[in-house]
Formats: sequence, structure tokens, C-alpha cells
Amino acid sequence: MNDQVVIGLSGHIDHGKTSLVRALTGKNTDTLKQEIDRGMTIDIGFAHLSDRITIIDVPGHEKFIKNMVTGVSSIDLAILVIAADDGIMPQTKEHFEILKILNVRKGFLVINKIDLVDQDWLDLVESEIKDLVKKSFLDDQPVYKVSAFKNIGINKLKEDMLNVSILKDKNINNNRGLFRMYVDRSFSQQGFGTIVTGTVLSGSIEIGNKVNIFPINKTVRLRSAQSHHNDIDCLKVGDRAALNLHGVSVDEVKRGYHLSNHGSFKSVDKFLAKIVISNPNNVTLKQDQRLRFHIGTTEVIGRISICNKDKNSLESPLICLIRLEESIVVSFQDKFLIRTYSPMKIVGGGVVEDIECIGKWNQLKEYALKLSDNKVINQKIEFIIESQLGNPFTCDALCDRLSMSIDRILEYLDLNKNYSIIDYFNERWIVGKAQLSEVLSQIVCQIGIFHKENPYRLGILKKELQQKTKVDEIFLNFCISQLIESSEINQKDEAISLKDFKINLSESELLMQDKVIELLNQQGFSSQNHVELGKSLNLSSEEISFVISVSEKSQKIIRLNEELLFTSYNFNKLVEDIKKYFQDNEKMTVSDFKNIANTSRKYAVPLLEYLDKKNITYRKENYRKLA
Repeated sequence: MNDQVVIGLSGHIDHGKTSLVRALTGKNTDTLKQEIDRGMTIDIGFAHLSDRITIIDVPGHEKFIKNMVTGVSSIDLAILVIAADDGIMPQTKEHFEILKILNVRKGFLVINKIDLVDQDWLDLVESEIKDLVKKSFLDDQPVYKVSAFKNIGINKLKEDMLNVSILKDKNINNNRGLFRMYVDRSFSQQGFGTIVTGTVLSGSIEIGNKVNIFPINKTVRLRSAQSHHNDIDCLKVGDRAALNLHGVSVDEVKRGYHLSNHGSFKSVDKFLAKIVISNPNNVTLKQDQRLRFHIGTTEVIGRISICNKDKNSLESPLICLIRLEESIVVSFQDKFLIRTYSPMKIVGGGVVEDIECIGKWNQLKEYALKLSDNKVINQKIEFIIESQLGNPFTCDALCDRLSMSIDRILEYLDLNKNYSIIDYFNERWIVGKAQLSEVLSQIVCQIGIFHKENPYRLGILKKELQQKTKVDEIFLNFCISQLIESSEINQKDEAISLKDFKINLSESELLMQDKVIELLNQQGFSSQNHVELGKSLNLSSEEISFVISVSEKSQKIIRLNEELLFTSYNFNKLVEDIKKYFQDNEKMTVSDFKNIANTSRKYAVPLLEYLDKKNITYRKENYRKLA
């Protein structure tokens, strides 16, 4: 089957849209009893012109404008219908404005009821219509003059509609790599169960696949589907279809709900957007103003916070934070319509810039303005990725943020030149090369700052480094491994330092340190405490505390407590002696250890516990074994 085409009829009430559909297709799209009784379309109606063309008849009365938006949100071609006897009316202008805001790019002009007027009047109406549509997508389009009631001009209009060719856009909104559809109707059919209808906005799905329903977050199965009254095995972009869903009751699904084959779509109650005012001279927007937002097939009330309000102009696009009164499914780059709350008038349209709105207002405002400065999709995606600096997106998290498949996202990124996918343990990140370079530089910088502030510490602890850099813990581990591999930093036990860092002592400090270490080497594991050492070496309390602290941080001295100090040299020799002991013995008692270490029981017990902690020995009953 060729790509399906959805044609929407719009125009003022009683200008003959429904009669025109009946003349073209033989079907009356007014199916509700209330519609038939009142002679006006309340809900959107559908009819098939051919096996590939669907006609949507949308309401013309101002009270049903939200249903009109529902119908127009997924059309490929618009037909603006104007009655010859009335000419251009208020809803004609409003519908035309909506078509422009929702970026409909192709359409026809139809003057209906020509049997009710003379030629002079008809020429005047045609002239007014051409003035209305100047510099729009309907400019220079042919004007069809018909009478649906007397079947005048219908055949020519139908012939041209059947021959229409629509080049489907390959933009993000219909090519996310994920199946997506808004529900515009739901009903129950005997023998089948729950049926929903809509137009496939993106991706494809096959019969039997699972379908996620938002906002109820329910997963069901696609039992069957029809398009143009034909059973089909696969739904694709542009298909106007009825879906038979298994596992959900009709009471649970309603217009405005969202279907997808992936969990990347989610409900939000606020988002950042770029808004264009349709007529700045007639509209005033204020901070925190209550407005109506039409997104997909949903109308929701929300408030607006303008980020670039200081421009004092509604002619430029407004960068805004939208705060909704209820959560709905909305995604990166979705288009929407805005009307005033009361009285209901068209304000303009917008596009979603980002669905993540965390942080204080000043930070959020700065982020929104910088994001909007990026004019094309790939630049916006790159900005969003790199704004996460030290907390990079996993592939799954980025799919959720953009509501796109990872394959589609990668089409927007220069994967080899500017971006990399990094696999590290159980994580899979998408990271910009400039982003990674910046994080590595920040880590090195913070280590350098730490050395300046703590010249007598061997290095910074990883926990301290994470607090200073705000880098994700697992990503920090990866970055540290990269910097070690490139020989920019060292890591010894828990201490992380720059490659060439050394604790630099003055000559007098070095002399004091040598004296302390020499004495402790002589004392072995029956050493004096720091007060006694100071007296023995004629050093002040401050001097001996300084030397011991520096030597401990440089791992030349080990301090188990204030009573037990020993040198790393003596400890390493002790470990060698213990290993030699176990070459001929299976176990070591406390008494055995006292003899090996040449120390008393007072020091033997804490030493053994330290050896256990270092995983050199381990305790079993009342003796030790080699770990």
C-alpha cells in the first residue's frame, strides 16, 4: 500500500464540510445522534476517499474548537471550506490560524454552496479568500468552486484529491524510531472488546506486539488492527487505523491517551518550550498566566513562566517554562497550540524544547535560553547531552529524555568524531569527547587544588574528589582509570595524586623525620608513644605531631593508636617473616607471633588485628592462618 494520506476539512460552522464529505465519499461523518439532531459536527468524523486516503471532518463551532485541534493534529493536507453565501467568518480565520500554527504545509481551498450566489458575489468571496491566505501554505493554490448539495464541481475536486501526493517529512516528530499514536476515539465492539482509533505519528508496530498505554502505564497486546476497513499486519507512520487492544477495558482508555511500543515516553507536568505568538499586536502574555494547551489529542490547562521576558516583545519567540495542572505525555520537539483560558482565543503555537525541568528558576532560565540558542535538532541534542557534564546519559536514559530510539539518536550525532559510546562495567554511556575532556580536566584541576591546600597529604580520597567535582560515582571511577592509564595521576590505596606530586619538606623537617623513623626502626614493635618519642629526640609536642602526621600520610609510618607506632619498613619485614613462618607451619598462635614480632602481648593483639584487616592473615578459633 502507498503511504496513507490524511486530509482534514476545516472551516466555519454550517459551511457544508460534512455535506462535502458525504458528496465525496457517500458517508455521513455525523454519527452521534446529537450531531444529527442539531445539524452540526460536535466530534471529529472520519470517512475513506480511497484505500489510502482518509478524510477527517472537524467541528466548526467555537465551542468544539478542541475537537478541531484533535483532528488537525495529524493531518497531511488541509481543505479550508468557505460557504459562498457567508464568505470568511470568525471560525474560518481561527481554523486557518490553527492550520498554520500546527505547521500544515499543503492544502486546497474550497468555496461551497455556489448555487446560492451570483457570479459577482462569488468573485468577491474568492478575492477575499486570496487576501486571507497570502504568504501562507495556501497562497497560489487552486480554488475549487462546488455545491455539495447539487453535486457541482465535486468530481474535479475528488479527482485532484485522489491524485494528491504527499512527501512525508523525515523529521523527528514522525521518525523517532519508536511507535507512537495519540488516541482520538475509544469504544467497545461486540466480539472484539476495546477499540481505539488514531493516526500513527512515528515508527511501526506489528500485530501481537505489546503496547504501552500512557498515562495509566499499562501494557497490553495489539490483538488486531484495521486501516480503511482492511485487516493489516503492521501499522506504520501515517496510517489511520483502528486498534483492537487486549488487556484493557474501554473505560480505562480515552481521548488524549498515548500509545507506544516503548517505555521511553512518559507523563510530565512541566516542560520547556519555544512559543511563537500568532498575532503579537492582539495578544498580551503575562508571567504565570493561565492558558489552554492543545498537545496531540489532549487539552490541558497550565501556566506560563517566560524566560526572556526582559525583551518586552512578543514578536520574537518566547522561551518558556510551562507548568500543567495535570500530567500528560509530551516529548522533545512536540508541537502544540495555545489558547487563552477565557475567553478562548488563539494565542499561538509552540514546540517542546526539553521535558526535564529540575533546579532553581534562575538556573532553569539560563539553561532554557542556552538550549534555545541551538537552532537545529542535532545541536539541541548535543547541548542536552553535554549539559549533564559529569553525570553522562546512559543510552536508556537518553532515549527516555528525547523519546527516541538509540539508533535514531545516533543518526543525529557524529559518533566517531565528536561522541563515543562508553561501556564500563554495567553502564553504557553516550559521552561527547569535549564533554569527557572537560570532566577529566576538572578532576585533574581539583586534585591540583587539593595538593596546594594539603601539601602534607599524599593525595585526595575518592569520596572527597567526588564531592568537589560532583561527578557520578561510577563515571568518576572510569575517569580515574583513564587518567591513570594516560599517566596523569597516581592512585595508591585510597590516595589519588597528580603523577609528579611529592610531599616536600624543608631540610629541618626532613632531618626531624629521619630521626623519628630511625628511632622507630630501632624500637620495632615495642615503640614509644609520640610524647615519649618527642622527649627522646628533644622535639616539641607540635614538631613531633607534625612529623608523625606527615610520615603517616606519606605511608612511611603506620599508627595503629597513640601507643603503637611503627615504620612501614618494619611492617613489610614483619610480613616477610610471617610468610616464612607459614612455610613450615599451618597455624600461628599469639605466642608464636610475639616471638616473630619480638613484642609484648599488649602490642601483639592490635598488630594481629591489623594483619587480618590487611588480609595477610585471618583468625580461626584462637590462632591465625595465612590468608
